[in-house]
Amino acid sequence: MKKINFLSLIIVILFVNFVHSQQKEYTNPILSGFYPDPSICRVGNDYYLVTSTFCYYPGLPVFHSKDLVHWVQLVVL
Repeated sequence: MKKINFLSLIIVILFVNFVHSQQKEYTNPILSGFYPDPSICRVGNDYYLVTSTFCYYPGLPVFHSKDLVHWVQLVVL
């Protein structure tokens, strides 16, 4: 009886660890810094984000992402 309880406990612990490892949590802000007035558009599987930064640097930075979490700055127009 004790071996069955111990085995079931191990299975439950492994299952909980597996479920927990599958959950992904992301915190805001996704982009660190000051990026006011964000606008996002989707083109196929790609996402593009444009923000205004006229207070600190004249221009419009354009970012690219595949998953809405990891962004790469492409250009500053």
